[in-house]
Amino acid sequence: MLTWNIDYGGYDKLAPLEIRDHLKLENPDVVLFQDAGGILKGPLGRHFDTLGWQARSFGQYVVASRYPVGDLEVRPIPFDNAMHTCVRTVVQVAGHPVVFYNVHLQTPRSRLAALLKTRNPRRLPLAMRGMERDMRGRFGQALLLKDYLGKEPGNAVLVGDLNVPDASSSADMLREAGVHDAFSESGCGYGFTFGHSLVEKWLGPYSFSWLRLDHIFLGPQVRALSCWVGASLASDHRPVVADLSFVWP
Repeated sequence: MLTWNIDYGGYDKLAPLEIRDHLKLENPDVVLFQDAGGILKGPLGRHFDTLGWQARSFGQYVVASRYPVGDLEVRPIPFDNAMHTCVRTVVQVAGHPVVFYNVHLQTPRSRLAALLKTRNPRRLPLAMRGMERDMRGRFGQALLLKDYLGKEPGNAVLVGDLNVPDASSSADMLREAGVHDAFSESGCGYGFTFGHSLVEKWLGPYSFSWLRLDHIFLGPQVRALSCWVGASLASDHRPVVADLSFVWP
């Protein structure tokens, strides 16, 4: 399976073609996109149609698979009293239902930008309080996701751009629901998925990533045989890909 914040519209017009070509290279069975509103109307939609895949979308989220995909159920994960959502669906893998959550937690970008632009030291405490409020908001979203996962079967999978590193209180909150991280289990190296777009204007389009913000969390009946990150050219995030093994009841 593959998860990817493709930042649709944030890059050039060739991005959908580059994403399609990377899908051909990785050859996943299940694809989950974030920041992908409208992507099925272009080359990627035609690509899935050509393959005979089922594809579902809601807002920024897309789920596509060679296996049968159920309807997308929208679940609230509000942030700072504002509406924010994730989606849940059931994919029939080899005749067995597997629950997938496609998630994009609130970005800290605006708070970080405000902190970096602070020139007056007297305003730093205010900017820091904004950062703390931002972190508490994502923790609250993770708490809701923990509750959702706690009611799911052991073969549930939660993926997406969580905007938090692996060593964070929000990631720890998810682990309290019994899930484990695919890359931590079977990846090699650091697994960084973000940051290359921030330095590419100095170092070029093949710049390095330096944060791991995108994750695949697996229920206790799912094991990652291998996990890796993909190319960086089509988005400011790299995809995360994993080969999964299930223990069927």
